[in-house]
This record gives sequence, structure tokens and C-alpha cells, in this order.
Amino acid sequence: MTQFLIANVILPAFGQPCLAGLVSPLAWVAALSSELIVAKAVHHQVSLDRLIPVVALANVASWVVGFASSPFLPSGMDFSQGPPRLSPQWALLVVLAFVVAYLVSILVEWVVCRRLARDLPSRRWLLASWLMNTVSYVTLVGLLALGLRV
Repeated sequence: MTQFLIANVILPAFGQPCLAGLVSPLAWVAALSSELIVAKAVHHQVSLDRLIPVVALANVASWVVGFASSPFLPSGMDFSQGPPRLSPQWALLVVLAFVVAYLVSILVEWVVCRRLARDLPSRRWLLASWLMNTVSYVTLVGLLALGLRV
């Protein structure tokens, strides 16, 4: 758990969800695999060969949007006196960061999936994006709860 705590001190709170996969390949693989399983369940008629690049590119796009926007959001760091330290609001901002990242991920992944798989119903991609992100965020929180470094 030390690695996660060090990352929390260095990185802004809103960057946490975007960096989870970089800190732990296990987290990245678990989240992406869970999203692929959900996408296949929703679009059972579509081959995995077709779904893998769609889901992977949607996640890359979601990660880029989240990572690029995180420096413009509150960090939860207090720079007012001496070396930077966590502000009293930091824990609340991390929770808020996961909620914001979850909602933005749904939107970004839905748009990307719709563009990459135009022949599939867009309503199904909205459902898939919502379910994919719900499962992957629960997976990440579960890994954290188990004490794994994500």
C-alpha cells in the first residue's frame, strides 16, 4: 500500500483514476478485461476480434481525456505553507475524482464505440458503456479494498 500512498502525495487527486493502470498493470488488465466481457455480453453477435480494438481504443480515448483534464481540476494539495501536503479535502476530492472519471468515461467511451462500430445500434453502446465502466470501476475499487496496489 506504500506505493499508492506515495502516488497520492505526488499526483493530483483528479489524476488518480487515470493513472491507476500505470501504477499497476494488474489494474489495467483487470479493468480492460472486465469491460471486454461486458461488451461481448451486450453485443454477443459481434466477434471478439472486432470488439477488442473498439473497447481498447475507447479506453485509451477515455484515459487521454481524463489525464489531460486532471491538471485543470482541484488537486487536493496544500501549497500554502512549506512543502506540499495533502489538504483536509483531499480524500473527498479522490472520491469525487472517481465519480467524475466514471461519468466522463461512460460518455467518451460511448462516443468512441459509436464511431468505431457504426453498424451496431448506438443505444446498445450506451448501455454497454455504462455497464463496462460500472464493472471496471467496481473492479478497481475491489482491488483497492483487497489492498492491491492500483
